Amino acid sequence: MLEMAGVPAVFLDRDGVINRDKGFIIDPDDLDLLPGAAESMKRLRTAGFKLIVVTNQSGIGQGLYTETDLAGVHDRLEALLAAEGVHVEGIYFAPDHPERPTARRKPGPGMLLEAAEAHGIALRDSAMVGDQVRDAEAGMNAGCVLNILVPPGAGDPRFPAAPDLAGATAMILNILGTSAGKIV
Repeated sequence: MLEMAGVPAVFLDRDGVINRDKGFIIDPDDLDLLPGAAESMKRLRTAGFKLIVVTNQSGIGQGLYTETDLAGVHDRLEALLAAEGVHVEGIYFAPDHPERPTARRKPGPGMLLEAAEAHGIALRDSAMVGDQVRDAEAGMNAGCVLNILVPPGAGDPRFPAAPDLAGATAMILNILGTSAGKIV
């Protein structure tokens, strides 16, 4: 496990945590934020956490869409968040086909480890929020201290559960606090 010194982060799965899960999103106009997601992310950022999006995108590996298509979707995500005053440090994706996964594909820790190195993140002070057990497992495998599931993945006794990102945010702030200082 990579031991990083640095600031804490909250790693966020994309579909079902930040935006509505509509299956494979190819058209940027099909992406819309979940109620309260931007406000929750703003609270985390104000508390001193870097925000990193980590998302499996097997549709690329299956030939359903391209990395260029995905870039358009992520541009829209960043624009929607920016309109709400939210900045994310990075969006990481794993294009792997589910039958040919690399360490980047969750539950592998690759995306989180890459982001930690690139952004000076202290994994031992960080959290992962996802809607699938593989998301929480990726956080655990990377060394995040807190790995939270929101429905539909909630229910695995290894991981605490929250009803949505707002609930997960409250849990993160309660458990990890705001000792990191402010990030601008």
